[in-house]
Amino acid sequence: MLLDFYCTLVDLSDPVRSRGFDDLARRLGLPLGPGELYRRYAEMISSEPAKDVAPGFVPYRTSWQSAGHRLLAPFGHESAAEQFADAYAQMHATAVIFPEVRDALRALARHFRMGVVANADHDYLTRCLDQNGLRFELLVDSETACCYKPEPPDLPASVRCTFGARGRGGDGRRYPGNRRPGVIGQVFGRRR
Repeated sequence: MLLDFYCTLVDLSDPVRSRGFDDLARRLGLPLGPGELYRRYAEMISSEPAKDVAPGFVPYRTSWQSAGHRLLAPFGHESAAEQFADAYAQMHATAVIFPEVRDALRALARHFRMGVVANADHDYLTRCLDQNGLRFELLVDSETACCYKPEPPDLPASVRCTFGARGRGGDGRRYPGNRRPGVIGQVFGRRR
């Protein structure tokens, strides 16, 4: 069973992101009220394409640097784009598990082999898994796979076609890599 990670197993909801953006705005001395920087960010990414990011797959940290540059330019803080990207990655790395998740995962583990799929860069995703004490047999992140996770209902078929298994990393987790068809089914004990 593949599980989505952010906002499903750990809390990275809009209020959590908004508080993180508020902290950054305070550190930068931006003249904004609570929630304002996140609101501007959400509007910006939903309404204007990034012109300074290469086409195709781009790691999130890179896209966040680009977004940070555009978001902070009206305040004269374009140079803080990397700080913005670091702060957003830190929010992802330190997201806290929802209270009911441990019990739900224990119940599911009695019946299923489980993995996580996430639109995320590998470093902060694994940090978040570690800080929450979560272990999964399969970890599929967009940075390692060099593509973004499709949205349901296309996810299961797309994951089978797009992601393969490169074997186990030094931490014992399975990672995506060589795009061999059918690997997801093999990893979870059945062919599709």
